[in-house]
Amino acid sequence: MVLVGVLAGAAIWVLLLRPVIPLDFRVFYSAGLAVRQHLDPYPTPNTSAVWSGSAFVYPYAAAWPFSVLAAAGVHTAALLWAVISIAAVTAGVWLLTGPRWGVLLAVLVASPTVDGLQMGTVNALLFLGLAVAWHWRDRAGIVGLAVALLIAVKLFLWPLGLWLLLSRRWRAAGWAAGIGGGVLAAGFLAGPLGPSGYLRLLRELGGHEAAQGAGLQGLLVTWGASAPAAQLIGVLAALALMYAVTRRSTPSSPAVYAAAVAAALFASPVVWHHYYLLLAAPLLLLARPTVAAGCYLLIGWASVSPHPAAGVSLLAVTIAADAALALAVVGLLLWHRRRIRRAGVRLRGPASAIAVLIVLALAAVGPRAFAVGLSQAALPVAATVAICVVAAAPSWGKRSVPMP
Repeated sequence: MVLVGVLAGAAIWVLLLRPVIPLDFRVFYSAGLAVRQHLDPYPTPNTSAVWSGSAFVYPYAAAWPFSVLAAAGVHTAALLWAVISIAAVTAGVWLLTGPRWGVLLAVLVASPTVDGLQMGTVNALLFLGLAVAWHWRDRAGIVGLAVALLIAVKLFLWPLGLWLLLSRRWRAAGWAAGIGGGVLAAGFLAGPLGPSGYLRLLRELGGHEAAQGAGLQGLLVTWGASAPAAQLIGVLAALALMYAVTRRSTPSSPAVYAAAVAAALFASPVVWHHYYLLLAAPLLLLARPTVAAGCYLLIGWASVSPHPAAGVSLLAVTIAADAALALAVVGLLLWHRRRIRRAGVRLRGPASAIAVLIVLALAAVGPRAFAVGLSQAALPVAATVAICVVAAAPSWGKRSVPMP
């Protein structure tokens, strides 16, 4: 599997990564360089620099590892970061499913993964952190450290702390609170922004970027909701997801873990398509790894096309994935038509409610905004909900999941 990861990583680098400027990595590199030189890495508040897409808006401690990479030239550092990121995805898949090279290839070449690697995001490391947290979920110190670092880098991953509590991992929750709080406090003490100043920066960023994102809050803002209302609905939806799944699952079930990752995406004001690499972690646990990886590959490509490589657009692949996904959905409906007929009475109410909501949204926001929301966020949001529905199924309490 290591050899497959090396060969696949080399091919991805040559064909898809090398021709694209890793904009997110440049942001982290600049922040690391600023910290190395004892300068302020943050943009000026209340200016367009905050939402320019080239500003460092992460907790101050997140820049510390990049201050080490900043000792090298930017191109060398970008290559090193690509190697680290591909290795992190490889290690994460290994921890979740064991040495399955087909699953690894599907995850590596899925559109959200490729998009994140092209941009040089931290998502590959976050995916590895999620894999570590699940694989060593019964080792309080390890899972607590993993969850602490995940939240310290991306605050929207706070539902993982609820996962530890709801799964009754009290010592791990204590470790996560202590370490995470310590890392964030150290960053606030060492950096130019305190907690209140940093939260204001995040609110400012979310208010301007939410409508461009591919998450629930972005969909709501696109369809006319205010940013504060969308944030409130997102947090409530996150809590509702965790409640619905937890009440139908045993505390140690992977369902609660899946709900926490899905809830984090609902709770985040800004969600880009490459964030959905994180959702691959619980997906690989909720179904057979090959099926799960195939679903992630197909839905990912159907949701978004990565950046053009060497001037060649990959939009045709996304269109083909959309068609394949539509055929797959129709095929599943036909395959299960008898079960659907038997469940028709129970499904009639929810289906009618969804239809009414769609009509109301279309009437309220107009066809253009409605279409933008559908194309931008509807599919990944629907996929997130579908994973939670699978996780919350009553049969999960009785089903044993094969572990690596």
